[in-house]
Formats: sequence, structure tokens, C-alpha cells
Amino acid sequence: MLSKTSASKISASQRGFTLIEMLIALAIGATVSVMSYQSLDSAIRADKKISKVTEQVDEIDRAWQNISSDLLFAVERKWKDSGGESKSAMIGVFGDRLSQSDVLIASEGDYLLQFIRGNRSNLLNQQRSNLFLVGYRLTQDADTDAKSLWRDSWSPVDGSGDPVMRQRRILDGIKEMSFRYLPVSFESIENSTWLTGWPAGSKLTQSLPAAVEVSIETFSMGKIVRHFALSVAGK
Repeated sequence: MLSKTSASKISASQRGFTLIEMLIALAIGATVSVMSYQSLDSAIRADKKISKVTEQVDEIDRAWQNISSDLLFAVERKWKDSGGESKSAMIGVFGDRLSQSDVLIASEGDYLLQFIRGNRSNLLNQQRSNLFLVGYRLTQDADTDAKSLWRDSWSPVDGSGDPVMRQRRILDGIKEMSFRYLPVSFESIENSTWLTGWPAGSKLTQSLPAAVEVSIETFSMGKIVRHFALSVAGK
């Protein structure tokens, strides 16, 4: 027969949690759950933000690659538009300009920069010129201040009638964009040396600048300025 002391010990050892202990345990568990959720949510948000920034950087890099490749193969040659009017080898508007045209209908005055480039790919070895025209223009979203950069290309260079045109949007989210031009006869690269348009005078010319400065300011990445040397710089 168990003594009163032994029975008391067994009763105490078999006793469950009290209501207060259960509430405390639930509170601790809830706190840990909330902290875990917040940590997971922060990690997910950070991952999304990093992915978005990476995507934006990739888009800007692709735009720079397009511009760099086009300017590298710029050709010193006058050309004629579809109406037979002679044009300078490169046409860069003075000051900033925003095209308000529909993205599928671009007129000559919409372009910030136009020029002839060579090294046109010809994988099928077709009988055609390796030259084509390149034009860069901006369009603005009707509901926001964001602008988009378009790269248009068309051929033949001196064709009559309607040329074959290809249009591609290469960068969105632009706030401002501008070009400057460094003459071949430059003695320094100070700000005063750069021209805000090309050619400098009204006379048509087949000459190209030594370099082109491109400034792009986006809403997400701020302002980025790049300089691109043309092949004529080494002549």
C-alpha cells in the first residue's frame, strides 16, 4: 500500500499544463511564427527587388550594346531618302526632341539620330548591299512621363519608294535622353568641345564625328553617360 507521500509525488508528476502555461506556450509559438513569416517575406521582397534591378540593368546593357555596335560600323557616306533628297552621313538633332508619333508610324523628323552603318549580316549570301540606315527615336507613354527608346533600321540606303523597315523597342522607363558629338579636329575633350548636334552647319557632309556621347536618364537607374568612339577617329 502506497504512503500519502508517494501518492502525492505520483499525482504531481502526472499533472498536465495549466491554462496559463498553455497560453504562454501559444503566445511564444505565435511570436516565433510571426518572426519567421516576416523574415521569409523580407527575403522574398529582397529577391524580387534584386531580380527587378538585374532585369533593368540587363535591358540598359542591351541598349548600350545596340548603340555601340551601330556606331562602331558607321559609314562616311551621304545618302538619299525615298524622295531622292540628299542627306548627311549622320544627322543628330540639336537639343532634346521627343517623338509624339505612333510607334508604328515614324516620320523623318522624329529621329534623335540617323546614320548609315555597314556590316549588315547576310547569312544566306544574298545579292544585296551590306549598308543600311539606322535611326533612334523616343516615344512617350500616354499615361505617364516614361519614354521608350526605339531602334529603326531600313534599306536600301538610296532606294526609291517605301523602304523595308524594321522597328524594335530596346529600352523603357526613360526620363531623358540626349546626344553630343566630338569633332574629328578636337584638341581636347572638354565640355566646350562637344557639339549638341550634327552636322555643325547646314551644309551636307559625309564626315562623321570622332565620338558620340549618349546620355540616358531612367526613372529606376538614374543618369548614365557613355562615350563611343567611331572608326574615323583613328584615321
